[in-house]
Amino acid sequence: VVGFGRLGGRSLGVVANQPAFLAGVLDNDASVKAARFVRTCDAFNVPLLVLEDVPGFLPGTDQEWNGIITNGA
Repeated sequence: VVGFGRLGGRSLGVVANQPAFLAGVLDNDASVKAARFVRTCDAFNVPLLVLEDVPGFLPGTDQEWNGIITNGA
């Protein structure tokens, strides 16, 4: 989950995961989405609030062929 919010009247970006969905593991699409959002916040000098409880990356050959190692880094 990514989005913008306000804390104490200041804008911030929020990056979080949902542990109830797929046990909270990150797949290729989630890694790309989070990385893109973090880069956007960095480009506009927006601070980040990161709420993560991630056991790891989603295993499987499909994820590996789509570049989970590269995108997860």
